[in-house]
Amino acid sequence: MKVLITGAGGQLGSALAASAPAGSEITAIDQADLDLTDTAAVKARIVADRPDLLLNAAAYTAVDKAESEEQTARAINALAVAAMDETGSKLVHVSTDFVFDGTTARAYAPSDIRNPLSAYGRTKAEGEDALRDGDLLLRTAWVYTAGGANFVRTMLRLMR
Repeated sequence: MKVLITGAGGQLGSALAASAPAGSEITAIDQADLDLTDTAAVKARIVADRPDLLLNAAAYTAVDKAESEEQTARAINALAVAAMDETGSKLVHVSTDFVFDGTTARAYAPSDIRNPLSAYGRTKAEGEDALRDGDLLLRTAWVYTAGGANFVRTMLRLMR
């Protein structure tokens, strides 16, 4: 199976690439390989690579900064996803719990009404809206790896 992983320089993308099953043909790309704010380049790269499966682990994740850079966040979190979906590859897209408002006292269900309260959440919800039937949507709150910036390491740093 031919797989293209976006966001390979991040925690999730690098972990996906490192854990690929034997026999998979993996192409892992990051910011230096593809500017996700350029939708024409996104389409062209995916069409050229012709993956059977596209794992979109790329995202604009600077939650606070997205408030002042909403256009850039939208380009990466929504418009790039729409461009990926136009290529015909099977898409697995990673989103976030920020598409919800956080007011429920229970775990969110996939069918719950989204109500994002931030630019980051809005742009991720727009990316979800770009998905086609047959695509796979995964929502997570945090990703963790042994290295890099993540919630666990941030909390440990703040506690020190």
